Amino acid sequence: MSYLLSNNQTMPAASVRSSQNYFLNLLNPNNIRQEISHDELDRYLNSPIDSNTDSLIWWKTYEKDYPVLS
Repeated sequence: MSYLLSNNQTMPAASVRSSQNYFLNLLNPNNIRQEISHDELDRYLNSPIDSNTDSLIWWKTYEKDYPVLS
């Protein structure tokens, strides 16, 4: 899996894993991995970016789609 950067360059897989681990540790500080959190994080990271939307409004709108992250 690779994620596109804003200039359409791909991020190395090791960096992606490192970023995922960082956010997963935030979600679960006891380092117990839960598949649902991982799936939710992947869905969030793969969602389209709308720079014209207010972040707080976006999270309020999508809090049911991302309950762990929100």
